[in-house]
Amino acid sequence: MKFFNEIKMRILVCAAHPNEMKSIKSSLKSLEIFDANIDFLQLWMGSYETIHNLTKYLEKNKPDFLVNIWICWQRGDYGELIQIWRIINSADKELLVPIVFEYAKISSIICLESMARILDDLRWEDYADMESYGVEFIASKYQIPRLILKLPADKIWQGFDKSLLKTSADKLSHIDYKDLMGRIINFDKAQFKPKDNTYIQQAYRFTFQEFEIMKFKINKYEALTKKDFKNFYELNKYLTKIDFLQELEKIFSFDS
Repeated sequence: MKFFNEIKMRILVCAAHPNEMKSIKSSLKSLEIFDANIDFLQLWMGSYETIHNLTKYLEKNKPDFLVNIWICWQRGDYGELIQIWRIINSADKELLVPIVFEYAKISSIICLESMARILDDLRWEDYADMESYGVEFIASKYQIPRLILKLPADKIWQGFDKSLLKTSADKLSHIDYKDLMGRIINFDKAQFKPKDNTYIQQAYRFTFQEFEIMKFKINKYEALTKKDFKNFYELNKYLTKIDFLQELEKIFSFDS
């Protein structure tokens, strides 16, 4: 297959384990992609290894787009490919992944410090891994457009069984990489520019720290509702600061 585009992109494809990378690389190398350079980076398992290896790569390279693909643990039967928008770590810290475009079912995930062995490890989430928090933490620092994709292929009670890892990783070959690369190559990087939200800082006179928290809430609102936050502001700008924030929290209360 041939893709043609005026701008030749540099795409970084990340995975955790050698078996995952082998499956992904084999699938991508079977495609003829002429207007993008694809780098492959194995990050290994765990947030600390992920943060170290991704930072080391980005200190010397500047990809136009990052796509993180690997298998994850899940409740119940094997599911379809998911796209991560929110990540909670073991310390209950939360990161939101920008939705550059919708490619798969939008889901949240818990990022653990060790392998998921029992369902209680997932707390309230349906999916778990050990690397997504590190990927999003570093990619956000370097302001790289990104997708974090997970294929639920490991059941919780099988997650510690290394003999199943190769079989699970092989399922990554079922992803439609032809479609995925086409969507990435046609992505307009200008869409990734941060929005100017200073209007709400001026309206409610947020302090610097309050405004930093508010920017996070704005991103969360837009990810949850898939609507422009400015519409919410226009509907509620007559409220006091306290009432405005309480009205916003009502929307978040439906999220679990």
